Amino acid sequence: MITIFINDKAVQVSRNLTILQACEFAGYTIPHFCYHESLLVSGNCRMCLVEVKNLPKPVASCAAGLTENMCIYTESPLVQRVRENVMEFLLLNHPLDCPICDQGGECDLQDQSLFFGGDRSRVFVPRRGVSDRRSSPIISNIMTRCIHCTRCIRFMAEVAGIPVLGTSGRGAATLVSTYTTKILKTELSGNIVDLCPVGALTAKVFSFNVRAWELKSVETVDLFEPFGSKIKVDYKNEKVIRILPIKGSDVCSRWVTDKTRYTYDSFNSNRLDVPYILKNNQFVRVSWLKLLNNLAYSLSFGSSVGIIGESTGLEGAFVFKKFLNSIGSSNVFSEVAGSLNNDFSSNHLFNLSVLDNTDLVCLVNVDTRFESSYINLRLRELSKKNSNLVVYNFGKPLNLTFPVINLGWNLEIFVKILEGKHVLSKKFSKAINPTIISNKNLSFLQTNNRFNFNFINSNLTETSCFELGLTQVVSLSAALTRAKNIFLLNSNNINLNKYKGKNIIFIGSNGSSNLSHATFILPCLSYLEKVASFITNAGIVRRTNNMVKVLREVRSDIHILNVLSVLINKRSIFGASESLAEMIISELPLNPRIFARRIVFNTFGKSNVPCSVIETNVKNFFLLSHFQKTSVVMRKCAKNILVHKNSYRIYKKLN
Repeated sequence: MITIFINDKAVQVSRNLTILQACEFAGYTIPHFCYHESLLVSGNCRMCLVEVKNLPKPVASCAAGLTENMCIYTESPLVQRVRENVMEFLLLNHPLDCPICDQGGECDLQDQSLFFGGDRSRVFVPRRGVSDRRSSPIISNIMTRCIHCTRCIRFMAEVAGIPVLGTSGRGAATLVSTYTTKILKTELSGNIVDLCPVGALTAKVFSFNVRAWELKSVETVDLFEPFGSKIKVDYKNEKVIRILPIKGSDVCSRWVTDKTRYTYDSFNSNRLDVPYILKNNQFVRVSWLKLLNNLAYSLSFGSSVGIIGESTGLEGAFVFKKFLNSIGSSNVFSEVAGSLNNDFSSNHLFNLSVLDNTDLVCLVNVDTRFESSYINLRLRELSKKNSNLVVYNFGKPLNLTFPVINLGWNLEIFVKILEGKHVLSKKFSKAINPTIISNKNLSFLQTNNRFNFNFINSNLTETSCFELGLTQVVSLSAALTRAKNIFLLNSNNINLNKYKGKNIIFIGSNGSSNLSHATFILPCLSYLEKVASFITNAGIVRRTNNMVKVLREVRSDIHILNVLSVLINKRSIFGASESLAEMIISELPLNPRIFARRIVFNTFGKSNVPCSVIETNVKNFFLLSHFQKTSVVMRKCAKNILVHKNSYRIYKKLN
């Protein structure tokens, strides 16, 4: 700690801080444009100039360090005059289109020109014009507004790892754009819209829809990221307008993928709002009482099987399992969960603490960039900080935006390394804290204490189902073939073409092609309309918040299943003295997980290992789930930016 003087007031701060950080810590506001806490310092906007005693010129506070007894002035006449001059130059070519700019109301240039700018301009020359280059199907470029803060350039190079943005020209001819004909081919491109302090980069979906001051906000959880990052949902008139990340203590949690940011339009697609029953090959709208009575009668014939889909909360999955057990069925599956031994939490959860001190990471059958951007950003950040970190990959060559050593596509190589029969076995054995990352398609059993095995799941619903013990121990297709009644709870990814003639009960908020095979359609609340709990890939319980007005004839999935239980079993699923939360806690201990390190292979035999070629689950990043497939924005991204052979490439010229 050192002592400095800010506006003649003594302050004790850390020696490692810059002048700007020290002033912010002491409560003094320093205007800036180019500086961002998650990016490297560039110091090119010059808006953060301050006066330092005994120095002849103002100093860029974002790039200047501290010394003992330094005297800093942030509100002196010199600083005020310098800020007015800098603001005058920034507004020299900026267009006067604030009334139609989507950044209006939350624009840093507007705010800082109001508080720190002058009241007139001394330059009367024609403003320059810049042609806009279409570089993304989801981002609108109006580069005439650009003030050359280079935040977007640094983000693409430092965080996203795709350095396709840069500057060309000098002086008044400076232009920020993509090089040649390249496009923003990254899953994190939407974050540069948040970083842009002016209206040069805006979201096309948001354009000319609402003003920032008209929006209401609520915090919730990202269901499409297995680690459940916190997000902010802005809405107006019960309609979701945009989704933004929430700044957390972890740098990686400050960014969200494009599918999280723009998939919200799918919740209005094929929305189910009234109950239907199939009669004479036509869907007829009926009352809830008639539908539930007919359904209760039909369930008395034949066995039942239930499938849980994405966006189903922990409470809904728990009650769904309880209901099927009450009618004599133990066949409850998750549509994405594979067959694994989930007796140990370490077999389906990720221990994030091991990444902090690991020196060797091995990726097996997993594409971290497209399956979990959070883990990929963590690994990229660790690789930049620790030059000794080595990352190996078993599978097809991947572009993970950080150095990776590809060791082949065959699992035989990986097994030989674990057995000590490979050249690289010595490197693995010498590693202090080796970590292996895989997905759910490879299951393991605890026996060896040499490696830290961690698993990446598809979404939060999958992790919740693993915790409830819902794994496909029995073949799903065999169970569907034997069953007479098939329950689908938000399940839209199961192919039902070969199960025609069965009694299919669909309980969900959004429909798909499965609705054409359904016998009963029961509309339930979407995750935007209710409060639900989810277990993240790290074993942490997070709760969503409701923000959208509930439709008149839509009911909660928990309420629907409980009423069915009363009609069939003459008793409620909930006990007389226990609440739903108490029931879940009694059967599902949500305590801190103890991750075991004793893990080796369990599913691969010696006969099939040599011919087991690793294939990733990601075919198209923008169309991984039902909600993305029904999203207009995601279909547009998939049309223009194709993920092919685990890497982005230009599919065709943007429309």
